[in-house]
Amino acid sequence: MKIIAEIDRSRVLVEAEKDELANLIGFYYAGQAHNVTRFSVGTTIKVHEMYQQLQGLANARRELKATSQTLHSIANLLLIADPLIQAVVEPDKGEVKEVA
Repeated sequence: MKIIAEIDRSRVLVEAEKDELANLIGFYYAGQAHNVTRFSVGTTIKVHEMYQQLQGLANARRELKATSQTLHSIANLLLIADPLIQAVVEPDKGEVKEVA
């Protein structure tokens, strides 16, 4: 993709290969995108909406990582607490002895 003109302070005119445009809308090459859209004069590609979707996925990834770490910590605590729980639930089988 190449900027070929500056229209105003916030807009530019770009030159792009059809495969690059296909990549922008989520396809590997233009032939895959052909059934969805035709790249012709006046076609609008909503890059901002795609960016927002990618940002949403990035945020979800961070949240999933934090949740995964929390669940891992809880699992470790349960492994530590399991002998104590078993001693209370099944006192004859537990290894924890009562302290008087």
